[in-house]
Amino acid sequence: MTKPSLSSKKTAILSLAVVSLVFLVSFTVPIISFGQAQQMQKVDEFKLVLNNFGYNGTKGGPDIIVNQGDTVRIILTSAVTTRHDFALDANSPSPYNVKSDRISGSNTTTVEFVATSAGTFKYYCSVSPTHRERGLEGNLIVNAVAALPVVPPNPAPAPLQQPQQPEPALAPAPEYSSGIDLTLAAGVVAIIVVIGVVVALMRGRSKPKGMPES
Repeated sequence: MTKPSLSSKKTAILSLAVVSLVFLVSFTVPIISFGQAQQMQKVDEFKLVLNNFGYNGTKGGPDIIVNQGDTVRIILTSAVTTRHDFALDANSPSPYNVKSDRISGSNTTTVEFVATSAGTFKYYCSVSPTHRERGLEGNLIVNAVAALPVVPPNPAPAPLQQPQQPEPALAPAPEYSSGIDLTLAAGVVAIIVVIGVVVALMRGRSKPKGMPES
């Protein structure tokens, strides 16, 4: 059986190095993107138990307070035989168009939306106007995204003194989990190793062939 030539071995090693590099890049990039998405996502969850006629054992509903841009998840559970729902729409009034399934008995339903508009709005039961009048409504309070703090004007400066300008706030550096840090470190090391193997192979190819044995 003939042995594979040195050139064939080098070609096989080079092919393996390229495949490994491609696999490493395709595996590392999605992990980084997933970590960033997890950091940015924020879900505010609230549980409302329906009773006649109110929420959580009282007439009326609790204030639901969130920040603009948050995802709001409402878990609605029925404790009565009368059908009710959760509505947040033009009749609130509000710019939202949110309405849950109508439930009764001991059923549960979930509604989820993004709090894109800031302000105070009424959530309510839309099954019948009398349900809302009798207490099935509450406040959704969406706080606007905080603006930069307003710096009060400085008093007139003393002679030969320059007014100090406030330093711009630095945006905090994004934080990543230790798992992502380890993945990045491993990826960098692997890329360096692969590049080293490729360079060594290319140098080996460039050397002149030795004289044939007599």
